[in-house]
Amino acid sequence: MSRKLINFKREESYNRKPYKVNEAYDKTIKPLFYDELLLKAKTILKSKGLRGLIITEYDYKVIGYISRIKLIKIAPNCSTMLVKDVIEKISMTAREEDELKDIAEEMIKKNIDCVPVLDEKNGMKYKGIITLENILNVLSKINNDLLYNKIKDKIDVKKIYCRNSDTLAYAWKKMIDNSLTGILVLDEEDNLIGILTQHDVLSVKIPNIHIVLDDSNSSIPVSSVMMTKNLVKMTKNNLIIDVIKIMLKHKIGRLPIVDENNPNKALGMIDKQTLIQYLINLL
Repeated sequence: MSRKLINFKREESYNRKPYKVNEAYDKTIKPLFYDELLLKAKTILKSKGLRGLIITEYDYKVIGYISRIKLIKIAPNCSTMLVKDVIEKISMTAREEDELKDIAEEMIKKNIDCVPVLDEKNGMKYKGIITLENILNVLSKINNDLLYNKIKDKIDVKKIYCRNSDTLAYAWKKMIDNSLTGILVLDEEDNLIGILTQHDVLSVKIPNIHIVLDDSNSSIPVSSVMMTKNLVKMTKNNLIIDVIKIMLKHKIGRLPIVDENNPNKALGMIDKQTLIQYLINLL
């Protein structure tokens, strides 16, 4: 097949009608009811790798949200507290007929990964959720030249990191200050040895973890918590479509970018938000 014909097909795909939320959202993720234990929320977030869950009444009327960060902050009380005790306000919702591009732009702007999709024909009740992973999955199936560019040609990869000897409190603050859900971890010789993620912190069994994270005098090192060590690595010469496929296959939100000649030398990290921002006009 000629290059001209391939480009025509990609252009034809690009010019199709705008994608709608109903082509992307997940109907299988159930909400939590307001009077359920927080322990159930923690278990679901850990097993599904989500950053948050939607809270509803028993008639599926959406009343709030519980985030992974909120659960981390109250971790010791998860076994006794109810969801309704720590419910957070939802900052946006979606409907099936909303344009996916509009929803994606607002999610990126507000740094949100989980938005409830409401049933317009049934009293605006919960019908499912739309996540950044769902949006990335749609983008991965679009046949357009933008996906076949190399990382180095189109995306500025930022290197934000901590050391394995740094305290957990220091690394956590750096993640929060930079709106990161994961951060590169280097050793004293600048070798990449892992990634510290919010999921790691949620899963770790450290007494009073919520206090440790806010205590600048805490001596607990990153190395005692970091669980993501067997990394899938990419280089700047990899195609953007390859990065997306790896993320979707392994259900991960970020990938380290390393030197092509030295896989232990981290150049930065690429995440779902960055990829969606680059490709958002395809939606």
